[in-house]
Amino acid sequence: MATDTARPAELFNGQATISWTEPTPVATLTATPATVEAGGTVTLKAAVSLLPAVTSPMAIFSDGSTVLGQAPVAANGTATLPVAGLVPGLHTATVSIEAANIAYAVSPPVNVTVNAAVVLSTPAAPVAPSTSSVPSPSASATATAAAEVPGLAQTGVNGALLLVGSAVVLLAAGGILLVVRRRGCG
Repeated sequence: MATDTARPAELFNGQATISWTEPTPVATLTATPATVEAGGTVTLKAAVSLLPAVTSPMAIFSDGSTVLGQAPVAANGTATLPVAGLVPGLHTATVSIEAANIAYAVSPPVNVTVNAAVVLSTPAAPVAPSTSSVPSPSASATATAAAEVPGLAQTGVNGALLLVGSAVVLLAAGGILLVVRRRGCG
């Protein structure tokens, strides 16, 4: 047999309480390539999910506290910014998704490494040995000077400069001999 018993009002009063929180937008950032040579370009790509319906969302790309640039967020939730001219070293990039001066999401940092430019130098051409049976004084002097100065090629001094210097010395010595012989014969 069923009986009707009164229920306490605080348990079943016919009302329901529903609570929810708005989903939190999530931003991610990728850098391609993550390592670039000085003067190269890195492409930063942002993606945002769970963004509420806002007008004209923008992706603000930063390196620490320095703003690198901004790009509109497309309907698919992505934004891309090519960045060139970063100085050599480690950079920490982030993206902030904003609309109407409200920041909805900030990405975790992504590291970008910019390598310093490599400067290649070519050493001066070696002095070719003389093919005559009588050694040339200028070739000999050039070879001797180059042998006595270690790392001559790295300083940027080339063989032509040594050759000219040797020729000046030999001409001066020849002039002195000529004067001495004329005075001695006369």
